[in-house]
Amino acid sequence: MPSNAAAAAHRRLRFAGLAILLAGWVCAVGVFVAASGNEDADAGAAGQRVLNGQVYVVPLDASKRQQQEVERMGGKATVRMAEFEDWLGSLWHGKRLAFTLALLSTAIGGACVYLAGLAAEDLEGR
Repeated sequence: MPSNAAAAAHRRLRFAGLAILLAGWVCAVGVFVAASGNEDADAGAAGQRVLNGQVYVVPLDASKRQQQEVERMGGKATVRMAEFEDWLGSLWHGKRLAFTLALLSTAIGGACVYLAGLAAEDLEGR
């Protein structure tokens, strides 16, 4: 027969997993809705630079020029690392942030619920 403390820990872990899942998805929907209203008008731009408080749009050809300079100085591996850093940074803005939140909360909440299930099997096996 399982002890009350172990059963309570199992229930808390399952509740924590479900709470993380629910809170993450609610936040992801909120971020998605907020980001939908702020669509970028400069879809053909490589990015934006802020100089002296002024925002300038960087065209795609300037980005390619910068990429060639990085390759000349550091090689192909440096270019790949810079591309990876840009991709990783893009996950924390706009609609991509909403998808990142949904994925992370699903993974963490699912892991908690899975571990709670394993703990329940262990309790039943005693």
